[in-house]
Order: sequence, then C-alpha cells, then structure tokens
Amino acid sequence: MTAELVPPQGGELDAELLAGLPALDEATARHVRKPRNTERNYAGDWRTWQRYAAQLRIPERAATIGSFAGFVLWLRRDGKAPATVERRVYGVTVTLRSLGVEVPQEAADGARLALEAYRRDLAEAGETRGRGRAGVVTIR
Repeated sequence: MTAELVPPQGGELDAELLAGLPALDEATARHVRKPRNTERNYAGDWRTWQRYAAQLRIPERAATIGSFAGFVLWLRRDGKAPATVERRVYGVTVTLRSLGVEVPQEAADGARLALEAYRRDLAEAGETRGRGRAGVVTIR
C-alpha cells in the first residue's frame, strides 16, 4: 500500500512555507554531511580515477561500461585488493554524480562483473589481497 500525497488547498504551497525551505535545506545539510574520512577517501578515489583517465586518454567524466570495467582492471593490475577496488569504484561513482554526471547502470554492472572475475581468479589461485579480517581483541 502506498501513501498518497495530498496537495495543499488550492494546489500550491504556501508562500511562507516556500520561503522557509532554503533555511531548512541549509540546516539539514550541516547535519547530514559525510564524515571527514569518507570525504577524504572519495577525494583520493577521484584522484586515482583522474590518473587512470589521463593514462588512458579518456575524459574524466566518461561514465561508460568500458571506462568502469577498465578502471577495475587497471586497479587489479596494480595489485589492489578487491575491497579497495570496490570502494574506489563507489567513490568515483559518488563523485561523478555530485558533478552532475549520470552513471548508467551498465557502467556499474561492468565494474561489478570485472570485480567478480577478479575475486574468482584470486580464489582459484588461492591468493588473497588486503589485510583480511581483523584479529580478535581480548582484554586481560
């Protein structure tokens, strides 16, 4: 069951309500911002994407299946752990969207398939990348 929006009487929003919305948006933005380390990580992901794009001579805002799958392969070649690759792709996706670039589902799917192949290849070779699970901490 979906809720129905009931338009205000007369079909328009009250002028006073409309005038207050920018202040509400501004106040909300101050309280829902990403943590600093997330912003720092996304900035690092974007710089990595920029290096990749420059090296392959593709536009930085190229959000295509080939550019995203290629990014995964490029990071794989560099020996990055699958979890790092996945986070970098996500950070680039978020940054592109914040720049007004539409990231098609096919691009995300291409990255996901390339990442699955990477994980499968590592598993078949009995290899691992990254730090792995954190050890158990005991207090004495």
